Amino acid sequence: MISRKLVADLALVCAVFLATAGIVEAQRTYNSYLDPAFIDFQLRSQTLATRIEDGIKSGSLKTDAGATLMAQLKSISTTPEDGKFNGQFNARLHAQLDKLSSSIDLQMSDRKTKSSAIQDIVAKKARIEAELSATPLSPIQSVILQKKLSRISAYELDLLSNHGGLSYWQRRKIMADLDLLESQISASRREISARSSSM
Repeated sequence: MISRKLVADLALVCAVFLATAGIVEAQRTYNSYLDPAFIDFQLRSQTLATRIEDGIKSGSLKTDAGATLMAQLKSISTTPEDGKFNGQFNARLHAQLDKLSSSIDLQMSDRKTKSSAIQDIVAKKARIEAELSATPLSPIQSVILQKKLSRISAYELDLLSNHGGLSYWQRRKIMADLDLLESQISASRREISARSSSM
């Protein structure tokens, strides 16, 4: 027969174990919110929200289109379904932001003239150049990313010089290529931050 004392002791051990497991899981979740990749996600989310708000104020975004984009931004869940914060989950978050960023650019381009769209491309390239300068990349990474930016600029220049301008689809392709490059720079920055925090 199992004594009442043994049962009570086992119950106490189980209670302590469950309480400890809860504390560990809470600490793991807390640490996840301090992950450099998640912090970068929060910063990018705020940047996109500001772009949407500024676009509505300036008229480069229709009010209803801006409201839809803002709703899409807010709908991005920062809580994984399986409760596990990891690199794969953070990658999915940033992929959703990349897609939303492209949607914002496309909506704004639809509201602007070709001249204004070209100004957007110039501004985006300037932003990317600033990010390249500010990100402590390795020499190889820097050369690769700079070459990608140069190829995009050469393609744009060829169209402007030899074809008299950029069509809607050409502008869209250039902006998509710039979005991808910006995403790659962001990924490199997150990788560097993660390595630094693990040292």
